Amino acid sequence: MKAVLLIVGLIAILFGLHWIGQGTGYFIWPANPVMDNHIAWAYGGAAVAVLGSSSIRAAVHSELSLRVVRRGSAGAVSHSTIDLRRAN
Repeated sequence: MKAVLLIVGLIAILFGLHWIGQGTGYFIWPANPVMDNHIAWAYGGAAVAVLGSSSIRAAVHSELSLRVVRRGSAGAVSHSTIDLRRAN
């Protein structure tokens, strides 16, 4: 889940920055008369970039734990969770 949030967040930030560039007229590629120099796309891009940033923040600050599965000599399975959060 953490990897999905990071990837989605990064893609959202890239799309948002692209939309900001097209909406403000600084980045005209591909040539799209619907998006070029229309400030509404810049505002939408800013919102998408903020959502992407929030997604990355949620992924980075999510609870970090590692589940370890051990097999005993008789084939018994034991589970334990190791907390990987940094001590503050």
